[in-house]
Amino acid sequence: ELREEFERESSKTGRPRLLLSMAIPAGIEYLEKGYDLPRLNEYLDFFNLLSYDYHSAFEPAVNHHSPLYGLEEDNEYNYDNELTI
Repeated sequence: ELREEFERESSKTGRPRLLLSMAIPAGIEYLEKGYDLPRLNEYLDFFNLLSYDYHSAFEPAVNHHSPLYGLEEDNEYNYDNELTI
């Protein structure tokens, strides 16, 4: 509905269409449980990946918060092979 309204507004005014985006968690387990990504992708212009939550105080060492290139021992959140930027 909102995307369609953005389209109508753009056609009426001649202005560029407003963008529609969504912030989503980084963990695949959360995405699979709570989001229908193929359906959302039909309506959204882009997703904002919440990349600040990869590591936190529960780990014994400080780690980088956007692990595009993961450590060998950290396979769970290594998105290097899964995402293309």
